Amino acid sequence: MSNGIKTALLLGLLSGMLLLIGDWLGGANGLVMAFFFAAIMNLGSYWFSDKIVLRMYKAQQVGPEHRLYRMVERLTVRATLPMPKVYIIPDPSPNAFVSQFPHMCVQSVSLFNSTTPQSHPDKNGFTYLRFLP
Repeated sequence: MSNGIKTALLLGLLSGMLLLIGDWLGGANGLVMAFFFAAIMNLGSYWFSDKIVLRMYKAQQVGPEHRLYRMVERLTVRATLPMPKVYIIPDPSPNAFVSQFPHMCVQSVSLFNSTTPQSHPDKNGFTYLRFLP
């Protein structure tokens, strides 16, 4: 099952639960209010999920002067992909996420006590970022 279908099922299940709770608490009026609340939540999480996560982790966007940016730029040129916005998460725990929709593309990496980022392509053509101390 694809990730898109899993996400749609999860959001549908959560919306259905919200509708049931709205109906249980407020009858027909509660059901209508819960429907609008669920619609706003689903649209907001679709369009602003990258901004929510970046703000939650206090991510900082980096530009062409940063070595991670240059490395991602080289990878995107080689793969003929559009250049994403690149962020650094100031957190010592290993963490990375990529958010890509038709309207945005964001890549964020947590630098955990590292000094030398290196990219490692695997046998399937995927590239992983590894940070060596």
